[in-house]
Amino acid sequence: MVLPLLLILVAGVEGEDTLYIDHAHAITYLSDCLRLDEAYEDGVLETVSFMIEWLDDLPDSTVRDYTDIAIRELFDPGEPVADDSLPLLDRFRVYKDGRILYSSPIQGFLIPYEDFLRGITNI
Repeated sequence: MVLPLLLILVAGVEGEDTLYIDHAHAITYLSDCLRLDEAYEDGVLETVSFMIEWLDDLPDSTVRDYTDIAIRELFDPGEPVADDSLPLLDRFRVYKDGRILYSSPIQGFLIPYEDFLRGITNI
């Protein structure tokens, strides 16, 4: 699982130290970070679906410097379903420069990924 993250880090370099993650790579990047940081118990990430679901009200065609990702629990882990009615586990925002923010349960608040890892999810 480390290999895809390393490939993104190497292939995504735009300047000297600038990481560039597009919408297509954001899910892989977030998934790899969550695995490397052991953010969830073993097996949890195999039973969820990562979906791009914008937190803002802008049209989908809007150019953004981030990707909003919802992690949803699957009813049948063997059959992925792109359905926003699946139970929500967590939401994250992944910026093109590699920063990750966690969407707090308090609507509209984004907190640093490091706080999420420490279990601080409420403001």
